Amino acid sequence: MQACCDLEVAVNGEEVFILDKKTLASFSKRLAKLFDLFSPSKPSLILDKVLDCVIGRLASPVVASPYTSSSDNSSLQSSSDTSGYSIRNNSSHVSWWFEDLVFLNIDFIDKVMKMMITQHFDHATIVKFLFCYQRWRFLTATPTEKCRIMEVIINLLSLLDRSYLYCKLLFDIYRVASSLKISKHCKSILENLIGSQLDQATIDFLLVASPQKKHYMYDVNLVLRLVNAFQNELSRCLSPVRLRKVTIVLDSYLVEVSADSYLNPSKFAALVLLLPDSARESHDRLFQAIDIYLQVHGGICESQKMRICSALNYAKLSTDALRNLARNSKFPSRIAIQGFLNQESKLESLLEGQEHIDTFSGSSLLGKAEQLDIQLQGMQCRVTDLEKLCGIVHTRIGNIPRTRLSSLGNNARFLPKLCS
Repeated sequence: MQACCDLEVAVNGEEVFILDKKTLASFSKRLAKLFDLFSPSKPSLILDKVLDCVIGRLASPVVASPYTSSSDNSSLQSSSDTSGYSIRNNSSHVSWWFEDLVFLNIDFIDKVMKMMITQHFDHATIVKFLFCYQRWRFLTATPTEKCRIMEVIINLLSLLDRSYLYCKLLFDIYRVASSLKISKHCKSILENLIGSQLDQATIDFLLVASPQKKHYMYDVNLVLRLVNAFQNELSRCLSPVRLRKVTIVLDSYLVEVSADSYLNPSKFAALVLLLPDSARESHDRLFQAIDIYLQVHGGICESQKMRICSALNYAKLSTDALRNLARNSKFPSRIAIQGFLNQESKLESLLEGQEHIDTFSGSSLLGKAEQLDIQLQGMQCRVTDLEKLCGIVHTRIGNIPRTRLSSLGNNARFLPKLCS
């Protein structure tokens, strides 16, 4: 017994429970039945000691035991594969125990995970296990059990470091939770978790179908809550880069939902006014979304149009956007006039800038021409001096006596041509 059992649990100094190292892997179902005898909601010293030793064992880099029932392994493997998360594929030095805890009911999982968090267990491993547990247990759980599992998992995720939570996985959880009757409190916790990671989202994540009995196409209220949750998170840790990412995704979302004929003006106005003006470097994409919405919803009143258009910053619109705005009959006349005035102002600024460039270029060219003229005059003076020097040389050569030249005889051919 001593050779194979080395984890002892002492209770009140009276009894000693010995856990074999292979117990978790070889007898996980029996362990689950043992835990069923206890109520996790009631304090139990024995249970706490057992769980403490179990968690200590989970922290060891040991792979799953080869003695585990082959039928159990095959059923677990096929079930987890069909769910998209293979627990077997997660077998490693940190996740070998996944398949040995999925048999526990959710209340014990809640207790075990909280103890693991308290003992600073790796949060990334806990996240992986919770998603694997949810996928596998949902294969056989009743609707009531699914609801309970989802609520516990959401509460556990909220206790973890959010840097280990991925936006895609959180949206997967949200889609599953939306089909269940989970509490509003848990749903709010999940939305806050998603909102805190919203800068990781893409347009596809946000295009969640609207709830039943709603005519509009997408769940706009969800996006409003998520962006508000993100801004609350951002207020604690300002990050212009993260805000910029969310702005880009939100503008794409606005263009997508603006064509929905059932989206009422108040909801669309809430969307376009959701972020502060400083979040956008350009308002062209926002103008595009508003333009589409006003074309589709031509019957809305002037005050509603004005409220929607109040989100536009004309100084951040390009010249082309301002030109389209000035000629667009769908926009209120006051907005169109303002766009025209801003367009004229931008054109005047461009013209002034061009004149400045032309003036600068002209003065620069004039300076270069003057320099070339001075250099040319210098060259002409040099040529004149050379011509005078050449004339003097010719004069001196003409004064040399002929007899002196004739005395050279045949060597005369060696005289320079200039002297002949």
